[in-house]
Amino acid sequence: MTKYSKLEEMRDHLLTYLKEQKQFLQEDIDASSQLTDDEKIDNGLLIVDATVLRHEDNEYLLGFKVNYTKVRPGDEVTLESSDGQKLIVSVIENELESMTIQYDGVLSLSLSYRISVNNIVMLDPLINLLEGIASGLPGAYFLKLLANIEEPDEEGFTTLDVPTSDSCYARLNHEQQEICKAVLQCPSVYCVQGPPGTGKTDVLGVLARTFAKRRKNVVVIAKTHHAVNNALNKIRKMCANAPISKIGSKLKSDNVDKSICIYEKYFKYQAAYKKRPAYRGRIADVVGMTLQSAIINLGLLHTSFRPSIIFVDEASQLTLAEASVLGVFGASTIVFFGDDKQMPPIFHEKQQSDELSVSIFSHIIHLYPSFEGKLRVTYRMNEDITQCVSSNFYEPFGEKIIASDFSKNRSLQIQGPNLDQRIKKLLSSGSSIETIDVSTTHTWEDSNPEEADFIANLVEHALSLGIDAKDIAVVTPFRRQVLAIRTSLRSKLNSDIPLVDTVERLQGQDVDLVILSFSVTDHEFYRQTMDFLLNRNRLNVMISRAKKKVVIVKSEIIQLGVAIP
Repeated sequence: MTKYSKLEEMRDHLLTYLKEQKQFLQEDIDASSQLTDDEKIDNGLLIVDATVLRHEDNEYLLGFKVNYTKVRPGDEVTLESSDGQKLIVSVIENELESMTIQYDGVLSLSLSYRISVNNIVMLDPLINLLEGIASGLPGAYFLKLLANIEEPDEEGFTTLDVPTSDSCYARLNHEQQEICKAVLQCPSVYCVQGPPGTGKTDVLGVLARTFAKRRKNVVVIAKTHHAVNNALNKIRKMCANAPISKIGSKLKSDNVDKSICIYEKYFKYQAAYKKRPAYRGRIADVVGMTLQSAIINLGLLHTSFRPSIIFVDEASQLTLAEASVLGVFGASTIVFFGDDKQMPPIFHEKQQSDELSVSIFSHIIHLYPSFEGKLRVTYRMNEDITQCVSSNFYEPFGEKIIASDFSKNRSLQIQGPNLDQRIKKLLSSGSSIETIDVSTTHTWEDSNPEEADFIANLVEHALSLGIDAKDIAVVTPFRRQVLAIRTSLRSKLNSDIPLVDTVERLQGQDVDLVILSFSVTDHEFYRQTMDFLLNRNRLNVMISRAKKKVVIVKSEIIQLGVAIP
C-alpha cells in the first residue's frame, strides 16, 4: 500500500469514527422523544426555568438550578421562551448551573426559558475540515505522523538558541530546561508529560515567551476556555510586552489578565493585527483559543495567519480524532502538554473499545517515545500526598514523582477552642490524608444529602478555623452530588462558598484542602458504577488537587484500593 493510500485510509478511518459518534449521540436524543419532562431532565436532555443573568454583544449567560446535560461547545440547542418563541442557539460553554450561548438576536431579560438538546452539530466543522485533508495539502503531514507513515523530524529548518540569560528560563529546574532545549530545536511534534504540580504551564510560558521574542507567532490551544485562560495568564506573567490575544467568548474570559485582548471573532483580531506593524517588527503574537474555535478560525475560514508553533494544553483530554486536524493550522511544530495518568477524554459508551478511542497525547507517546520529556518534581503537594500519588498512580508504570523542597513540608494549620474531636482529627496536621466512613439512614446513589450535610458541616468548621474558602475544594464524581453539596453549603453559609465541582472540571487547579465525596451507599449502584468511581485517573486528579490536606468522605462499602501512607 502506498503512502498516499495509507493517508487516505487513516483519514477515512477517523471520519467513520466521527460520523458514528455523531450518529450515536443523535440516536440517544431521538430515543427520548416519548419521555416526560422530568425524565428528559434526568437524562440530560432538558433544562427548565433558565433566565438571562447577563449578556455582552451576542453572548448570553443563562442561569438555572439543575443541569445534567452533556452538550459541548459548538452544539446547538433549542431555546423556548415562556411566551412560546423557539430559537436555535449555539453553545459556547456548558456548566452545572449556567450555560453561555451565542445568539445574534435579542433575548428578553424578563422571560424564563427551556433549553432542549435535540441536535448534534459540534462535530460537523471537525468532519468538514478532516474531509479536506489530502496528500500535498495542509494537514497531510501531521496525519501521516499519526498513522505512523512517516517519522517526525527532531529538528526544524530553523532552530532557536537556548535563552540562558533569560531570568524566567533560569528559574526552571533541570528537567524543565532540558524540555525547553528539545522544543527549541523545533521538532515536528513533542510531548511534555507533567504529573500534578510539576510546572507544565511554567515550561509552556517560557517557551511561548522565547518563540514570541524570536518573532515566531504562537498559538495556544486547549479543549476548554478555562485551560486557555490559565495558559495565557501564565504567559502574560512571563512576557509583559508580548501582544497576547484570545479569540472566543468574552463572557468566558472574566479571569483573563486585563492586558490580554479578547476578540469574539477571528476577523476582529485580524483587523487589529494588521494595524500593529510596529509590534510585528519587534515581537510576534501569542494567540489563544479553544480547539473548536481553532477548527473554525484557523481551519475552515482559510485565514492568512499562520503560527510557527502550536502549544496544546491539557492534551490528554483531547481525543485522537478531534486533534487529527491540528496540522491544517500551518505550524511546523506542535507541542502537547498533558499527563496520561490524569483525566482521559470522554468517549461514547458504544465506542469505548474502538482502537481510535485514545487521547492524542497517549497516541503520540506510544508511537514516538523519544519525542517525550518527563517532569518529576512537584511544587504543589506536600511529601505525604506526593508519596500517595506517586506510589499509587505513577510507580506501577515505572515513573516516580517527588516533592520539592518548596512544598514537601506544607501542612494545614488550624486553631480553635471546643473543636469536635472527629472534626479536629480530619483537619489537623497530624496526617495529610484522612478517610472517614459516614453512616446514613438511607441508601443513596449519585446524590447523598446526608453526606452532603456532613461535608457542609466540615467546611463550616474549616472556615471558622481560619481556612479561606478559596483554599478549599470539594470534589465528587457526580453532578447530582455537586448540587446536593452546594445546596447544603448555601443553607449554612451566607457567603464564602468554596469551590464544589466534579473531578472533570478541577484538573489543573490546586488548593490547600481537598474534600472528596463519593456519595454512593447503595450496593447495587456501587457494583454498576465501580469502574467509574474507582478509575485510577480520576482518583489521581481528585487527590492531587491538594497542597496540604485530603479528606476522603465515603460509605463503608466503597473500597478505594489506594495505599495511603
